[in-house]
Amino acid sequence: MAGIGFELRKLFYDDDSFSGYIKALTFSTFISVGPFIAMVLSINILILVSNLIFNNSSEQLLFITTLVYIFIFSQLISFPFQFFVTRYISDRFYEKEYKKVRPSFIGISKIIIILSLVLGVIFFGMKELPLYYKYLSIGILITLSLLWTITTYISILKDYVYISKIYFYSTILSVLVFFITTKYPIMFSEHRLAGNMLTSFFIGVLFSLHMLTNYFFSIFKEGEGGEYEFLGYLKNYSSLLFTGLFYILGTWSHIIINWFSPWAVNIGYGFRITLHYENAIFYSFLLTIPSIVFFVVFIETRFFDIYQKYYALTLKNGTLDDIEKERKKMRRKLYKEVFYALQIQIFITITALLFSRYFIIYYGVPAELVEIFKIVSLGAIANIYIIILISIFFYFNALKSALKVTGLFCFLNTSFTLIFINFGEKYIGFGFFLGSVISVLYALQLFDKIIDGLNYTTFYSQNFALKHRGRSLSKIIGKMNHGVSLRWKERYLKIGLSVSFFLLIIFSYQILK
Repeated sequence: MAGIGFELRKLFYDDDSFSGYIKALTFSTFISVGPFIAMVLSINILILVSNLIFNNSSEQLLFITTLVYIFIFSQLISFPFQFFVTRYISDRFYEKEYKKVRPSFIGISKIIIILSLVLGVIFFGMKELPLYYKYLSIGILITLSLLWTITTYISILKDYVYISKIYFYSTILSVLVFFITTKYPIMFSEHRLAGNMLTSFFIGVLFSLHMLTNYFFSIFKEGEGGEYEFLGYLKNYSSLLFTGLFYILGTWSHIIINWFSPWAVNIGYGFRITLHYENAIFYSFLLTIPSIVFFVVFIETRFFDIYQKYYALTLKNGTLDDIEKERKKMRRKLYKEVFYALQIQIFITITALLFSRYFIIYYGVPAELVEIFKIVSLGAIANIYIIILISIFFYFNALKSALKVTGLFCFLNTSFTLIFINFGEKYIGFGFFLGSVISVLYALQLFDKIIDGLNYTTFYSQNFALKHRGRSLSKIIGKMNHGVSLRWKERYLKIGLSVSFFLLIIFSYQILK
């Protein structure tokens, strides 16, 4: 917690001028959502340039739809590991076992590559697209999945500014490459515009992955221990894996379900999309950026000192009265800041809703999109505050509570979406709204119980002498760490080449046909 907090506190408190405050907010925004903003800019600039030069809506739609599918799939693959891996790395830092960080990254990267490759081959292999387009799509899926993973590792180092800079440089690179291809296009046989846009984006994300990975390896030059040793944490921290899985499934399940609804549009090539709904979701999450920034600033500046003082009293023989006094102080501060941020976010969202009608009149935004935006923007607020609250849960080691919230969130979002899909297009987004709101209310209830029972949890219920693996799990991980014999490696290589050649024949046959 204390890493980047020192710099933030310095920015916010040492310079009381307006320019100093703006500088601090800008820095906080880079920390919180820099990569997200850079990615959004990259995609939108590519579309804007293609609009000005080519004005080919069908090719643009194919490009956007491909990236929507890839983005969601990459999140589904990588996000479940984020909380789990973050806990492992944090423990290695605490125990000063820095040499174990590098092998864990290599191990998780291998798992991510295999999962991305399997999903990519299964999904894009069945699409009626050119072979080059399938390879590009699978390549971007693998790269993005790895990019989210390396970003998690670099974030532990608290070097958010470097991460944001690399993402923005990649945006510039993607745009420059696309400008070049407008003059000297890659002569793809089909979907030339979509293919060149996808290639430009691919080069940008490859650059980000290359730079961030090199930066990581330049810091962690040596490794010690097995590459899959981190999987031993599954014995005691599997809840973190499922917390991430349920949250990301709940976040995207309603969109995936709507792809199979009667009002989804089939754009060909096996892709279905509900464009207005997905755009409304995108703009809704864009509006929640202030909450994310505020949360980072609060956690890293105002909350840390109170949190540190409370646990210092528990560890250094503080009196029960002193500990209880500090707990109540922390409770008041948490409630005050969380609800203050929520009020600001609601004000921003309601203001956007009031002005949304002017976008219909003056900018030609479809009325259907605005109507959907009205309901999903409120759901997006609840969605963001779910992740904020479970992040606070993690500080108090309330892992089961976080799992309960995300499990309920996933179940309700999926169930309500399936229910409301039968009521027609007018009710699109209601499942996401209800599922998110009920889940955040439940999270607030648990939040209250966690803070009220913090003394009991700290002194009695937590068992810090945890073993990191069971016997059967140890054997499996040991096999994975030691790898396989040279003979089996040769067999796996032959099998892999045979499968790749077989898939290549199938894809080529589809194209020729």
